[in-house]
Amino acid sequence: MKAVIFDFDGVIIDLRDIYDKFYEKELGLYAKEFHDRQKERFGMQFKDAVKLIFPNKDLGLDFTKIYERRTKMIISLLPEIIPVDKSLIVLLKELKQNNIPIVIASSNTRNVIQTVLERTNLEKYFNFIVDRDDVTNSKPAPDLYVKACKQLNLAPEDCIVFEDAINGIKSAKLANCKCIAILTKYFVKNDLNEADLVISNFNEINLKKLKEL
Repeated sequence: MKAVIFDFDGVIIDLRDIYDKFYEKELGLYAKEFHDRQKERFGMQFKDAVKLIFPNKDLGLDFTKIYERRTKMIISLLPEIIPVDKSLIVLLKELKQNNIPIVIASSNTRNVIQTVLERTNLEKYFNFIVDRDDVTNSKPAPDLYVKACKQLNLAPEDCIVFEDAINGIKSAKLANCKCIAILTKYFVKNDLNEADLVISNFNEINLKKLKEL
């Protein structure tokens, strides 16, 4: 293991309650079905999730404008002080102290990710960010993690990914990275069985265990 790559949403922070408010407004009558099928869409870009769930419907959505509104709304609703899992900070510190590169690869926008990192004082731990605008295809395609590995100048086999969603795990495995899944309220353990390891929280992992994976 030579580097660690973190997904953002659901791993670093959970903003999905904010997203749901936005999607309800944008999708109107279609919002309930979109919400109810969250396991299928988590980890995907919004436009890809809409195509997946409503393949035969033209909802007349302007995704460019939607993404602009979404980013502004999310940033406006973020609290100035965002709580962070202390066990995550412990892991980040250990990785940093041992000169292990740490990266974020996410289907979110760079503005949202950067704002959260600044308000949580976590930006100092991460070497760089790969976001949805850096790749052609979103999760479950492997593009985000392939891009992160290339920027690290490392083989995917030397990188471990932290994910929380089925699409994210598929993306990491398609990129040939090892993957650790974090259990959240949105999934049960069996949902995440494609991961190499499933943990309940960051207290269950450290550098020694990462190297043994």
